[in-house]
Formats: sequence, C-alpha cells, structure tokens
Amino acid sequence: MIPCRECGRDSGWTEELINQPLFNGNREVAVCDDCCERYHQQQAKEAQETPQFMQEPIETLIRPLYMETDYHKLPKQAQAIWMSIRHWTPSVGTGLRLCGATRSGKTRLMTLLLRHLHENGEVFKIFYAGEFNAGLSQAKRSSFYHSWRDEVVNVPILAIDDLFAEKMTATTEAGLFEVINQRMERKLPILYTSQVKNDSAIERFEDKARGQAFINRLRQTTQLHHFEKITQEEMAYV
Repeated sequence: MIPCRECGRDSGWTEELINQPLFNGNREVAVCDDCCERYHQQQAKEAQETPQFMQEPIETLIRPLYMETDYHKLPKQAQAIWMSIRHWTPSVGTGLRLCGATRSGKTRLMTLLLRHLHENGEVFKIFYAGEFNAGLSQAKRSSFYHSWRDEVVNVPILAIDDLFAEKMTATTEAGLFEVINQRMERKLPILYTSQVKNDSAIERFEDKARGQAFINRLRQTTQLHHFEKITQEEMAYV
C-alpha cells in the first residue's frame, strides 16, 4: 500500500505508477481521490469568497520618487515601450513583464502605468524590490497568512518590482507559485519588472521543475517588453 500524503490511508497508487519517470519513486506525490476532491472543493469555495477591494490614495501606493516620473525624461526605448503599453487595462486578458537591463526605466514605467490606471478607477497592489519575499515569509510565520494570500491572489491588478532579484527558499517559491497559479486560474493579471533572464530565474528555485513550471505560467499570462542597456547620459534620470 502506498499511503496518501494527506490522510495516510491507501492512496490507490501502485508501485508501477509511482516509479514512472514523471514521479521517480517519490511517494510524497501520492494523494487519494477523497483528498483530491476535498482540495478542489476548498479551492472552489475560496474562489467564491473573493474579498472586495477599494481604491487607496495614490500617495500611499506609489513612492514619492516615482510620483515625480516625467515621461519626456525617460530613455528613448522606455518612451517607445510606454507608447505600446499606455492603453493597457485588465480587460486585455494578459499581464505585462518588463524585463532587461538595470536602470533602464522599468520600475518608473510600471509605476507610471499604475498611476494612469488608478486615475481610471482601477485597483492594484504593488510590491517594491524585496517586499514580496519579505511579506510572504512574515505572513507564513503568522496567523494571517490566509488573509494575506487571499488579498494577493484576488486583487484586480498585482504588480511586483524586481522579481527574481533574490534567491528563493522552499517557502517563498511555493508561495509565489501558489499566488501566480491561482491568479492565472482567475484570469487576473500580474505586472512585473525583472533584470533576470529566464534560465537564471529558474536557477534561483530550489525545485528546478517548479521553477520551469513557474516561468511557463508567466509566459502564458504576460506580454514581454524588453529593455536594453542605455547610454550614460540617459541613465542620469532613471
């Protein structure tokens, strides 16, 4: 008998199945039908209990440095990308990933878009560099993890600055995967900036297979805009 990892009873899995290359003998993947059903019922219940969101003042969301962003002072490529994304709304159906060289205007462009969306009545939550991992780790150690997760999963627009800047722990990569996967299921967009290439991002995951699956989900749900290196003169502003 191969026990269910959730309830300990017979999972119904066979030795032949568990030893397939996909599972490689890992008994932790074995879950019985009853536990699977309970999981899906809980997911459906949580989806129906979507929290309500109200707009916060823009000054509490966008930091003063980025409130001062002037489109005309951005590097030329950032100005060109802005013309491509300035009419973006959640109704487009996909999010945005602004990736590439450091100090090329990615964060300023994302916060400029968020300011524009806020003026049009949209609701969003933004995590600046390092804040998502820190917030997730703190929530995991507390009693309010589920409320924190539900807010991040269900907020109409989620923005994360400098994604993959830090090496993932088992806790943060599992939490990030859960958030992105559930937002994808709910067709809710994510906007993010990153200066890390996909291969390097996967290397930051302890579980490389999960890292690859995570990158695949981001590719499916976001549109890429790439930033190249800029000149020293252009770098003065960003």
